[in-house]
Amino acid sequence: MDDLRKPIDVLLFEDSPLESKAITAKLYKRGYSKVVWAQSPVKWQSILDKYAPAVILMDVVMPGKNGFQALREIKNNVAYRDVPVIMVSGKTTEADIIWALRCGAVGYIKKPFRSKELAASIKTALANHLEDRILDLQL
Repeated sequence: MDDLRKPIDVLLFEDSPLESKAITAKLYKRGYSKVVWAQSPVKWQSILDKYAPAVILMDVVMPGKNGFQALREIKNNVAYRDVPVIMVSGKTTEADIIWALRCGAVGYIKKPFRSKELAASIKTALANHLEDRILDLQL
């Protein structure tokens, strides 16, 4: 696939403008300067057709389509399934976390969270993704 998409650090799906500003500020503070915010994952495919994120941060509760639905759709799409997705949500039950991981999330951050936790989760997701790609090339 010829990838003409614009490379970005983080694609953030978050319905709250206030939350998105706070998360983006934490990302900038940690050196992630190319952040794109989408208020809803309803049109996730058109967004991923335009941008090539290193990682996706996905809220769970959003209008139109929840984060679990969008996560499953992304992971079922051959073109985008390898993009690491970290769920970021105020839904903190064990069932929510397990469901996210079963749907394909590589991590789950509970709101509210600290900037260090966010950075560590992203760094781990990217390191694991790189390791997987290296292993795939060796096979």
